[in-house]
Amino acid sequence: FRPTVVLSYGLDWLLWGTAYAFGLPVSNIWLHFVNSILVGILLCRLVGRGWPAMWGAVLFAGLAAHAECIWYIAGRTDSLAAFGFLAAFVLHLDGKRYGALPLFAFGPLTKELVIVAPVVLACYDRWGACRKIDWKLFGTYGILAALILLLKQAALGGQGSDFVHPYLIAPLSSEFPNHLWLQFRSYTGNLLAAEVTVPFSDAATVKQLNPYWVPMVGISVFLTITWQLRKEGSYWLPLAFGFLSW
Repeated sequence: FRPTVVLSYGLDWLLWGTAYAFGLPVSNIWLHFVNSILVGILLCRLVGRGWPAMWGAVLFAGLAAHAECIWYIAGRTDSLAAFGFLAAFVLHLDGKRYGALPLFAFGPLTKELVIVAPVVLACYDRWGACRKIDWKLFGTYGILAALILLLKQAALGGQGSDFVHPYLIAPLSSEFPNHLWLQFRSYTGNLLAAEVTVPFSDAATVKQLNPYWVPMVGISVFLTITWQLRKEGSYWLPLAFGFLSW
């Protein structure tokens, strides 16, 4: 249940008309461009204006893996969800924290992983900005998140999503650790070697597409970056978001 994605297709139909097939990837390009600008603004707020913020936005824009959000039409789901999170984060940093609530709601209605965004914002307030947590604000976030989940359940008739194995595996399942490892191999292959993400991949497909050296390089890069930035409070925030989303 992702109504904002369906709505975006409808808007494309109104905008492009008979050139609909041509317009879909063009709209995806513009959406990725807007997200890249938001990443630049966010980095300026977190680390200050200068080359690091600019190059961070450029790297985000040019990352090979993000090409899937353009040529793979349904990949706009990730771009739209990123827009909701990034825009809400920017407003939160600019002091318009209640103004970020509608943008947060946009996120989970696009892709469910954005539901963890309030946790990231609360972590920023507590350890990044070193200020007291506004429990009224984050209580509102919690109510909004609960309403979105209830809406999702109602729209699906209370049955939940019918995911194909092994796309979703219960955390308490004995298969879950291996599932996480296969996800990690798939994601590192996507990010570092520009491998195409194959939906509903089984273990054999992941192993065929992603050789063992790719996750080893990914782990080495992650540990190196973490060691270099271990004293930077702003580094742990996106790391927490990535971990919670995963």
